[in-house]
Amino acid sequence: MAITNLEQLKIVGNEISPESYTLLEMVHQAAYDTAIDFHINHKLAVYDTDIEDELVNPDARAYATKILSASRNAYKLDGAGLERLRRACIIFIGDQVGSLNAIKNATDEQWSAFISSIMINVFESMGGVLPNEKSEYEAL
Repeated sequence: MAITNLEQLKIVGNEISPESYTLLEMVHQAAYDTAIDFHINHKLAVYDTDIEDELVNPDARAYATKILSASRNAYKLDGAGLERLRRACIIFIGDQVGSLNAIKNATDEQWSAFISSIMINVFESMGGVLPNEKSEYEAL
């Protein structure tokens, strides 16, 4: 079960946060890591065309294009953009972890793992990825 909006606001207001770093620093670093990883390792099959030069997997290509765009945007984030990213991460972490107590008692390493494990989902959400695009990409 996800944490409630009021519980999310405790994280937004820094009542609950990592010990050694700000949540914003950890989110920004994870966004860079995710962006670089996707750029280097995305599936090149999204560029395959058939004999008539039509894309074989247009939905998979759309997925890759949207995530690459989100990745490029991650490099330029500051101010309001970073805050939007942080808030999206809070929602996804709350959905993944499901317990405010577990989040409250998390170590820096656990916070880092929470954030890293959901960042691609945040990119998908902020990039407007559709379920069929993600499915086609994952099927490659």
